Amino acid sequence: MRLENFKRNVKYIVDKNSKRRSESDHLVGLNNFADMSNEEFSQVHTSKIKMPFNQQNKTAISANSCVAPPSKDWRKHGVVTEVKNQGACGCCWAFSACGAIEGINALVTGELISLSTQELVNCDTTNKGCEGGLMDPAFKFVINNRGIDSAADYPYTESRGTCSYNKLNKKAVTIDGYQDVAQDESALLCAVARQPVSVGIDGKGLDFQLYAGVTR
Repeated sequence: MRLENFKRNVKYIVDKNSKRRSESDHLVGLNNFADMSNEEFSQVHTSKIKMPFNQQNKTAISANSCVAPPSKDWRKHGVVTEVKNQGACGCCWAFSACGAIEGINALVTGELISLSTQELVNCDTTNKGCEGGLMDPAFKFVINNRGIDSAADYPYTESRGTCSYNKLNKKAVTIDGYQDVAQDESALLCAVARQPVSVGIDGKGLDFQLYAGVTR
């Protein structure tokens, strides 16, 4: 079955890349998901639940409210941690929330600290651990808990376990609020120009499974 999945995905990669119209179109390619069917990939690596998203903190940012640079790579500013792998635990929401908190903390304090996604997976009962979740409840959890531990002290295990109240009481970073960005590209442009942001996307598509980037 793995071989058949691989052959099918290779054919898709060749066909898809041959239809690129410009260098700005994305590429697909072989990666560690290339021997999985799209159904298996979706089951293992994406959220298994649907949760309503009520934007209670929506901003009114528009393209006219900021002067955005032609490009922005927050890695070059030292406010983004290394790429992380959630493995077979569907907790992208926790990685996304931690990434945004890491970024704003680094901008404010000058210190980049990798934060504990495991604390969110184990202790945030509003979300569903490895079964899926959303970033807004994760931000609220960190605010209500008055902080979150570091990844070094409370490391990721790729599974949901019992909440460690000893770790829960350790605060590597704190936040006192968050804002949702209005759902349009101009608002997102302004938000990203100011700081790293947390986003949620539909990652079930085959192009996402086999995504290989963009060449310019």
